[in-house]
Amino acid sequence: MHNQALTAVIMNEASNPNSKWAPYFKVLPEKLDSLVFWSAEELAELQASAVVNKIGKDQAEEVFRDSVSKIVPEGSTSEVFHRVASTIMAYAFDIPEAPVEDEKKDENAEEDELVDDEEEITNMAMIPLADMLNADVDNNARLHYDGDDLEMRAIGPIKAGEEILNDYGQLPRSDLLRRYGYVTDKYAV
Repeated sequence: MHNQALTAVIMNEASNPNSKWAPYFKVLPEKLDSLVFWSAEELAELQASAVVNKIGKDQAEEVFRDSVSKIVPEGSTSEVFHRVASTIMAYAFDIPEAPVEDEKKDENAEEDELVDDEEEITNMAMIPLADMLNADVDNNARLHYDGDDLEMRAIGPIKAGEEILNDYGQLPRSDLLRRYGYVTDKYAV
């Protein structure tokens, strides 16, 4: 599911106190530090960074006004939309779609194994418990998807009391700040 559709689904489900997802929604943060919530004065501190042009607050409000507001509960606001969309941006996982077999593909054609011209198609998914893990470059766990099941797997030994850290992938610090609201020294790309 893509961000806009997932946002609308969550806004609808979150407004229903009898939703099977209500306990999960209660543990999600109500306040986020993503850049869409920063004041003009705070954003001015980033004036030399290209990340300011990636925030997309105005475009998100246009999407809310023109489409999402028509399919979410009456009284939903752009502020709630920003909170839900930011939660998705910070907590959702990109899950690969199962590849569709191309019947027209020449089975005898030689393929270059070093070059993958096909872009991986992914869907966004909220995964309770897995989304509670922090992440860092020196991670010790990764989400594994075999086409049917999702598992958070250790990729090395984890000592008792050691934090389990997921991997956000290779992100520049600007994207780390934009998506998650923080930076670390280890993400120095």
